[in-house]
Amino acid sequence: MDGFRDAALGPPWTEEHVGRLLRPLLERQDIPGGTPWPTEPVPGAVLVSLAVDWLTAGSRPMSARSSGAGLSTEMVDILASRIARLREVGDAEDDGLVMNWVVHELRWALRMAESTAYDAPTGGRLFGAIAELAQLAGRLTENQGHHARCQHYLLAALRASSLAGDRGQGARVLSSLSRHLSRCGNKQDAQRLVRLADVGTDEALPCPPDSPSVPHQAQAYARFADKSPAVPADQPGVHVCGVGPAGALGPRTPPRHEKPSRLPWAG
Repeated sequence: MDGFRDAALGPPWTEEHVGRLLRPLLERQDIPGGTPWPTEPVPGAVLVSLAVDWLTAGSRPMSARSSGAGLSTEMVDILASRIARLREVGDAEDDGLVMNWVVHELRWALRMAESTAYDAPTGGRLFGAIAELAQLAGRLTENQGHHARCQHYLLAALRASSLAGDRGQGARVLSSLSRHLSRCGNKQDAQRLVRLADVGTDEALPCPPDSPSVPHQAQAYARFADKSPAVPADQPGVHVCGVGPAGALGPRTPPRHEKPSRLPWAG
């Protein structure tokens, strides 16, 4: 688990870290010298820990950016309208074609985030749009069988939603991660993620009155990340998330009927 907790995944989450996580995913793989796409899935226990990081992170106001050409609200409006159109055609068109469009929009949005000047509200809207695009990219790459890339796109979406100050968007991203783990056969960590998403929509982590000195992060991890195995013990070599390094799905298990989440499955 510790090997996955590197600077590319864990907090603190800043504008620069969003670009650092997304940029390799947006590079063309047919150009020599590029950064390879991730192929090793992140274990479910690490995804739960990162969700706890999101849940317990202190509020961080969006920063204004002063260097570069000014970014108008109209440009962000155009980006938002394109995202709405992408969501409309996403289920009707070929995943590969839609993914090319999403990558194009993500490159454009990331370029605006890194090279233009904007006030804090405009920056929040911009990173909210980046979160939506990255979440959509995560769904499309999962449909194509690229599970490690799916996870990294969704983690980038979680980070961008945090910068945008949109807890609802972050909870929807966790719901997507939960669905991903469930489809991979890891029902336990999937349930933990969606419960964390539910807590996130309440804006505050419940604190037991008899343990005021316990940090919120420790409480959350104790509640949602126990040491129970996430896959059957008689299946050696299966990743915690049930996805092998080549992107093949692990053993599928029938869905369990547990207490439903208050959140819809987000795509």
